[in-house]
Amino acid sequence: SSLTPFGNPQNILLWEGSRLGAAQFVAIAAPPVAVSAVLALAFLYPFGRKNDMGTGSTAKFSVLPGVYLALEAAIVFVAGYLNIQPVLSLFVSFVVGFAFQGNYSALVKEFDSQGLLILYTLITLVTVSSIFIQAALAGYTQPAADLQEPYSALFMLGLSNLISNVPATQLILATSHVVPQKAPLLAVEAGLSGNFDPISSLANLLALNILRRNGVKTTRIMLMLFATGAVSAIPLFFLNAGL
Repeated sequence: SSLTPFGNPQNILLWEGSRLGAAQFVAIAAPPVAVSAVLALAFLYPFGRKNDMGTGSTAKFSVLPGVYLALEAAIVFVAGYLNIQPVLSLFVSFVVGFAFQGNYSALVKEFDSQGLLILYTLITLVTVSSIFIQAALAGYTQPAADLQEPYSALFMLGLSNLISNVPATQLILATSHVVPQKAPLLAVEAGLSGNFDPISSLANLLALNILRRNGVKTTRIMLMLFATGAVSAIPLFFLNAGL
């Protein structure tokens, strides 16, 4: 989700603001995402082996989500090649996604309206507040936007785990100037910063609800989330190495 310009809401915000092509975005984000993926896999693999994850499962899986993701990627990258605005290509790809959803009643049932309402409320509060305190915040947000490490990584980590990574990204965009080539790396920062606690990412809230419904203890979820997040976030402190 940190790799592509449409993988996360904060990626979309930064992609639209940067005016980079989809391929450019991926090329810049790829190195730290690859390192983070290897670290996360190395950390999680022993736990999967220990618990025999995925063995003996009788669950039926559908290939439709994979087909949809492939179509979405194709739409966005072709639109970028044709210089079509990101907002239009994303609209088309999301419409295609709804067309793939056969059971619309299940979609409504599983939709986490409460989590989304919290996210939208935080984004609105951040946007409105930044209008009045932009000058006071610029001294703190501009170094983060400039990827001055380790400050930028620590700033995004701390802020994301207080107000979630999408509002944190919106705050940086509203109060500082983001160089286009640094936007994908800020997206990586925001994405990996969302792996520490439930509030840091809407995806965490969704996953937490699913796991709790299946009887997994919250304390175990929190410990695993924090440990994996810490390991996968190591590349954040070296983002300037590729600039």
